Amino acid sequence: MPPITNFLDRDATHFLITLINNLIEEKTQLNIVTTIDENSTNQQIPGAAAVFHAIVAALADVGALHYEVVSTLPATGRSNIIYLVQVTDVQGTYTMHIYSGGQWRNIGTTDIDLTGYWSKIELAAMTNADVLEIWDEIAGA
Repeated sequence: MPPITNFLDRDATHFLITLINNLIEEKTQLNIVTTIDENSTNQQIPGAAAVFHAIVAALADVGALHYEVVSTLPATGRSNIIYLVQVTDVQGTYTMHIYSGGQWRNIGTTDIDLTGYWSKIELAAMTNADVLEIWDEIAGA
């Protein structure tokens, strides 16, 4: 093959860039839709407004999650409420319940057990020497 002695001048460069852009546009043809519904496919890209409206519609019925203290659990509950039932033998402790799938689910208590965690008294601030020691160990010095 003989050596290439030609070069792309301004017009040829513009033409080549146009060809490349056309090929990219052809291969990445976007189908932007304005709505998202059960007929949407993965071949479509929803516009920003469609995504916004779909999220707003999905969250419209959810409402804010909140707690409600009750003496006993009602027959049925609402999905956006964590129901608190006081434990009779411990003041300030509640069992937490959610209503999901047509049944009650116990999700624990409001007690917080911090045994096994370090207290402030057991911790000490690191010195610069401590930091340098770790740095040297990590850096392989």
